[in-house]
Amino acid sequence: MGKNRIGHKQPYCFEVGEGEVFAFAGLWDEWRSPDGEIIESCTILTTGPNSLVADLHDRMPLIVTPDKYDVWLDPDVNDFATIRNILKPYDANLMRRYPVSRKLNSSKIDDADSALPITLDTPTQGQLFSVEIGEAWYCIVEALSTVPSPFNFRFAGQAARGLNFVIWRFGITLYFEAAAAT
Repeated sequence: MGKNRIGHKQPYCFEVGEGEVFAFAGLWDEWRSPDGEIIESCTILTTGPNSLVADLHDRMPLIVTPDKYDVWLDPDVNDFATIRNILKPYDANLMRRYPVSRKLNSSKIDDADSALPITLDTPTQGQLFSVEIGEAWYCIVEALSTVPSPFNFRFAGQAARGLNFVIWRFGITLYFEAAAAT
């Protein structure tokens, strides 16, 4: 799940091909707890992200291709070399993603239409840099890059009826000043 420009979590649908069913690599086990209770447990394996997922998360579920189902499910396979090619990120060129309604962030929503593709609002230049709140104009700047960088924004400012705001980026100083609306 990514975050949009104002920090809200944005859910995405990830599909293989044109929406075909696909399988995650998982492990299941049955074991006895110290007090003698039989516990059944399972997990979905994850791997590093492919290029489709990387800007949203640092890992992804391990997707098993149909031609490897038999190998993955064979309990007699115990040679790591046999399964090594399964344990890698799925080819991003064989997947797609699209944003879906933020209503899906609520477990109370059970509406199939919420999983349909949506179009995200693209901010205009004016929306990126200012918005009127009450009587004053505030400068809003956000770093849109998800790549760590030594060139992050640094801010200085004061909030009052008027606003002085200084932004340093790449050695360039930008100065904004706005007076209260009359």
